[in-house]
Amino acid sequence: MDGTTWAFDAKYVRIRNCPYPVRTVITKQLDAKGNLEYRHIYTSFSPNELDEVETILSYRRRIDIEAIIKADKYGLYLGNLRTKNFWGIWAYLLVAFSTHNLISFFKHKVLSGTGIEDLGIQTIVKKFADIPAKYEKEQGKMKIFFPAGHELARRFIQGKQDNHKGSIFPLEKKLYN
Repeated sequence: MDGTTWAFDAKYVRIRNCPYPVRTVITKQLDAKGNLEYRHIYTSFSPNELDEVETILSYRRRIDIEAIIKADKYGLYLGNLRTKNFWGIWAYLLVAFSTHNLISFFKHKVLSGTGIEDLGIQTIVKKFADIPAKYEKEQGKMKIFFPAGHELARRFIQGKQDNHKGSIFPLEKKLYN
């Protein structure tokens, strides 16, 4: 694979109550201290479908995707589902993913051009949602007032004043003391 990692096909293993043999791929890797580490992966892909290097690389891509999902899951506080019922879990995940999509939309449409559009989901949920704001509605236009002492609110207002043409929301934003 590279200068510090090697992949080998080991053997097929029979697992009880499994109708087909399972292939074992072993990796040998040098860690930062120069010690050898051995790991193995069980797969149902034959060597004709994925050779040992492709198997390891596809597994690493899967690990990367799982890490992204885990980070987003904890950003939305999905660590502990409070039900074992299928429909309860389904409804909870529907609300959580809808919330995630709304926050992503907010990042893309509202925060773009403010200098804080690269905040993570967890930061937005923890810090941005805590900003106390006041709003008034007059003549069909909503005015939002943010506290002057809040750093994210100041950056948001300043960024939106610098880039007001890109906003899709007809909002007047001001700071208050």
